[in-house]
Amino acid sequence: MDLTQRQQEVLAWICEVIRSAGIPPTIREIAGHFRFRSPKAASDHVATLVRKGYLSREPGQSRSLHLTTLAESLFPQGIPLVGNAAAGFPILSEEHIRDHLQFD
Repeated sequence: MDLTQRQQEVLAWICEVIRSAGIPPTIREIAGHFRFRSPKAASDHVATLVRKGYLSREPGQSRSLHLTTLAESLFPQGIPLVGNAAAGFPILSEEHIRDHLQFD
């Protein structure tokens, strides 16, 4: 992944908002959430994510951010499919996630 830590955080939050609210956040909402001093900083992060192929947007429209397939692959939505049950020492199931069952 060729994103900075902050870009990853912004992308993860945008993904979370889209999945929970059903609509993308505005530039002002992004700026407010991350406590940027101006909406321009949020706009620059979004522009970078668009340029790198993680987001798409329709020019001139508010709330027009869309996650691309690349972004969807970074933050899969689904139910984790876990491997075999251990018969010996206890292990965490999170350590043995093999895949995610996707759903719409």
